[in-house]
Amino acid sequence: RDVSVGLFRVGAPTNDAAIVAKQGKGTVEETGLARGAVAFFAPRAAGAFVFRLLDPEPPGQQQKPKSERPKASSNVYATSDKLDVVVRTHDDLLDSLKASLQQLEEPGRSRLGALQQLAVVAETLPASLAPKRLTHVGGRSGSSAEKKCREKLRACLARCLDELAKNVPGPLTLATRRRADELPFDVDETEEDALTRERAWSVLSEEDEVAARDAFEQQRVAKIKKQRNDDRRARDVHAACRRLCAAFNGNSASRQWLESAAPEQARRLDDVSTRWDALLEEFWPGGADGVAALRRHYDRADSFFRPTHQPSAQQHGFAWRALDDACARVLPQLFPSENFFKRREEVRRRVEACLNNADVLGNGRRLVLRVFGSSANLFGAEGADLDMCVVPAASEEDTELSSPEVCRRVGEALESAGAKNVQVRDTARVPIVLFADPQTGLDCDVSTHNPLALRNTELLRAYAKIDGRVRGMAYVIKKWAKIRGINSPSDGTLSSYGYILCVLAFLQTVPSPPILPSLQRLDLDWPNPKNPDRPPPERVPHPFDASRDVCLSFHDPDKTGSLADLREIAGRNRQSLGELLALFFRHYAWDVDYRNLVVAPRTACVLPKANKAELDCWPQNPHLAIEDPFETHYDVAHVLKYPKHQLVRKEFMRASKLIDDAAAQRVDPDLVLDYICEPLPAPDQL
Repeated sequence: RDVSVGLFRVGAPTNDAAIVAKQGKGTVEETGLARGAVAFFAPRAAGAFVFRLLDPEPPGQQQKPKSERPKASSNVYATSDKLDVVVRTHDDLLDSLKASLQQLEEPGRSRLGALQQLAVVAETLPASLAPKRLTHVGGRSGSSAEKKCREKLRACLARCLDELAKNVPGPLTLATRRRADELPFDVDETEEDALTRERAWSVLSEEDEVAARDAFEQQRVAKIKKQRNDDRRARDVHAACRRLCAAFNGNSASRQWLESAAPEQARRLDDVSTRWDALLEEFWPGGADGVAALRRHYDRADSFFRPTHQPSAQQHGFAWRALDDACARVLPQLFPSENFFKRREEVRRRVEACLNNADVLGNGRRLVLRVFGSSANLFGAEGADLDMCVVPAASEEDTELSSPEVCRRVGEALESAGAKNVQVRDTARVPIVLFADPQTGLDCDVSTHNPLALRNTELLRAYAKIDGRVRGMAYVIKKWAKIRGINSPSDGTLSSYGYILCVLAFLQTVPSPPILPSLQRLDLDWPNPKNPDRPPPERVPHPFDASRDVCLSFHDPDKTGSLADLREIAGRNRQSLGELLALFFRHYAWDVDYRNLVVAPRTACVLPKANKAELDCWPQNPHLAIEDPFETHYDVAHVLKYPKHQLVRKEFMRASKLIDDAAAQRVDPDLVLDYICEPLPAPDQL
């Protein structure tokens, strides 16, 4: 079939965003493999790019203006590895600045793309291209290429600041001030106007009135959509300008260019940076009124100032120790009792015997029930449900377990045995039976085919065994999230599983030295030498999605005998639970780049969100995103819409500030955990 090869920036949301696309030409071999070559010039501007194999444009469309072409097909048949284009010479820098300036100045071009492009250049500029000290010889200074770069940089920054000024105040800033009764709400239509419109419609015929109402509704919806698009674009401009400010402040070579070529724009960028609201992700207006409004915003605790200094043992030591003592007091109440696992094992055995006696698999085939989830992963609370999964006995490997018929038989057997509140959900993605155990009252469920959940439980359990601080931190975080109302996926906030993954990722990347490795990346033979004859980990078909496969392999310390080695390495980190908890809140309050990075315990490092957008079609929004360790296409935090993401991050900021206040003796350090976990006021008390 005919195909095209398109060059895109990594994570481009649609195939309409191709920088250039060319028709593919090649030959098909007897094996069915197609080979060919398509020539491309390297992009003029710096950044990360990929090639995509696409459906070609219909004949004759390339001669039309882009605005008149039909939308490109969404099919992507293959994607290349990422290609990084970097600035290495002054000529490269000049080309990038010219491309950005052209995009900023030409009518109809995307200013947002130019802002992002300029930020990439500032982030990646090598130290070798730092501007030389100006030396005047015969009235001339620097090389010709340097002088041209200075001119273009000044022009680019002036256009960038002008573009930002058009979008300040941002939509969320305006909404915040309106909620605080500092600005009036926009009124689309007064009550008098609405009455006049209704009177005008009342004299129309029935058919004309229906048409008039339909037209009015269409106009209203179109206006709302336009406003949402304008708001989204404005917020993207704020985010791109913030990235630009951070790039010039974080790269010494770029900062030198900024100060030597555009000192006036440098002062403006520094001033703008002081008015960045990390929670709203917008810049507040300047001037006396804007600064006063921002101060009132912080005074109301609608947002929080970013700490100016990194925490240190000298400044925060006694606050960390107080927090550690508080955790030691509260954890015995949070950990499940000694009877927790014994009680669940008794229920499991009774249910397993019941199902085998009822011959739910037929023909005398035996089954085994395995516990998964919070009742087995060492992160469960005392009242956790008992999740069980049917797996075949060792001699019954070919037994089909996913049929709805098996699920219905399980339900019938449990009902006959006296189970209460039996609910059979045999059409669910994972067929499941819910019930209450008649003897203990424990809420239980039995699923018929859930290998991913079983493997996930084993992975979390392995992490929990490596170091006691893993469980301790997870239990405190779960308590805090539940009390503060940010632990309910049904309400659009993060699940306990999501918070546990955040804890694991933190312990892999932030403490020094790290406490946890990535068990999925750790060699199966570790700590012994790698076995060169061992085949690579097998990928198996996804149990519920035939179009995907998954890798269920990880280094299991119980099976490899490496638990003592892992504990010894974790023990090299001497940070207390209190210190780690303080750093955890600070990390997710201020240090995570939610717009551009993904939390990923599988890799023990953050992943670029653009890569997930390219490979798994994740949206490139400013929300928290968490990659599932096995179903890597699945975002565990996908339930978080922007208002709820703001709520969760605000709670991280609040907890971090309380710990800073304890270090500064503004609150009692001995009560800091009580303040952090203070229950929300009842709605009628707000």
